[in-house]
Amino acid sequence: MKILDGMKDKKHMERVAALKSGHKLGHGHANALVAHHRAVNGES
Repeated sequence: MKILDGMKDKKHMERVAALKSGHKLGHGHANALVAHHRAVNGES
């Protein structure tokens, strides 16, 4: 989740795209990680 901590200035789908391209995650997994990270950190 440290990767996502560094992306707080980016929109949800920009974070998803970064995980997909930079870390070879599928869309569903990247989206779930971003959504979970935002929920845990109180981001709307």
